Amino acid sequence: MHVMMPHERDTEDIADDVTPDNYNHKHSKEWNNLVEKKAREMEAEEAIQKNMKLKAKQAKQEAAVKAARDRARDHQSKLMQLERNEHNKRFKNPSVDFGEMYGSMSPDLV
Repeated sequence: MHVMMPHERDTEDIADDVTPDNYNHKHSKEWNNLVEKKAREMEAEEAIQKNMKLKAKQAKQEAAVKAARDRARDHQSKLMQLERNEHNKRFKNPSVDFGEMYGSMSPDLV
C-alpha cells in the first residue's frame, strides 16, 4: 500500500547544498527542475524574439539602402538618356547616299 505524504514533508530529494536562483527548498527536486526548465525555455524564447526584432531592423535598413541605390541608378540612367538625346539633336547624322553625292563624277557609280 502506497501512502501519500503531505508535500511539506516530501523533502527526501531536496538538495540542501545546491542553491540556484530558482531553487525553492519548500518544493521537491522534480518541481525545481521543472521550474528551471521553464525558465530556460522562456529565456530562449526571449532571445529568439530579440533576434527576430534585430533581423527585422536589419532587413528594413538593407531595404532602405537598396531603394536608395535603385533610385540613384534610375536617376543616372535618365541623365544618360537625356545626354544621349541632346547629343543626337546636336550632331544629327542623316543617312548619306554616296551615289547621289558622287554620281556626277563617274557614270559607273550610278
